[in-house]
Amino acid sequence: MRNMRHGITHFAKIDPDTALGRLLFLMTVLFLLVKPTTKQNLRSIFMPKHFYKNIKPFVEQELILAKQARKQSDFNVEFTHLENAHVLGQASTLLHTKVHILMLFWAVRQVNIKEGLGQVMRIVGAATKTAIGFIPSGNTGGTNVSPFKVLAVSPKLASILAKARSSTQTH
Repeated sequence: MRNMRHGITHFAKIDPDTALGRLLFLMTVLFLLVKPTTKQNLRSIFMPKHFYKNIKPFVEQELILAKQARKQSDFNVEFTHLENAHVLGQASTLLHTKVHILMLFWAVRQVNIKEGLGQVMRIVGAATKTAIGFIPSGNTGGTNVSPFKVLAVSPKLASILAKARSSTQTH
């Protein structure tokens, strides 16, 4: 175990006998244990640098549609657009966290305590776990779904995600 811990932390030039070294070791082991089971999940962990720039307009469009639905008092449609924005933006820490904050605002407006408390937990998770790859592909982000559950992505959103992951501009 000592040799394994030293090997994992050596590449980062961190002493495996310090608290930081042990923390890095544990995080690495956890990351390896919670490895992706599909190519889709693997791609969502290692996003190309251009992904944020490519996906942001599509996430923003879903947020605009959510706001329009809210103005028309169609709160179920509003949340559906927030879920779409979540699926599209969850590989970006910034977009992922932003969508969960907007879902929290939705829950407050709906006086939905369960959703509100769930979103507080998801905001913390999005802000701290997205960058290290803890993002279940296709998860819609609401409390009606486990935050760890991988879900199928609709063909429309899958097409947008595939284009955003490629090296070409999507908009």
